[in-house]
Amino acid sequence: MLSRIDGEPSGPERPFSANGLMVYKKYWCNTLIHYVYTRALEVGWENLRLSLEEVASDTGIEVKEIVESLTGLCEYEWTRNNRSLVLKISEDSIMEIGKSIAEKNANRLLARIESLTPLFEQAARENE
Repeated sequence: MLSRIDGEPSGPERPFSANGLMVYKKYWCNTLIHYVYTRALEVGWENLRLSLEEVASDTGIEVKEIVESLTGLCEYEWTRNNRSLVLKISEDSIMEIGKSIAEKNANRLLARIESLTPLFEQAARENE
């Protein structure tokens, strides 16, 4: 989260435990799919062009972790100059998974807001 706010991608301390690596890969994959999903909604699939540096800056995930996560998530190929990564994952898959992640995120946020509401109401009464 802080790396996303600062615009400086970073990663967790290493080495990972086996479970730690699995948890981070799941987080990275969810974050990347949600990012591609929201960008596709903004600009449309036909106009969607992303650089690894742009994704890293916007998500706060280091380029090496982006590549590692995406290579485990779907088929890929590097272009000749090794500067472009072409992903082979269907638009339908990204949209379906991205929508699911967006709904989970919205539900988590709503649950947090609802759990804080009584505290705000109590504080307001105490200040009266």
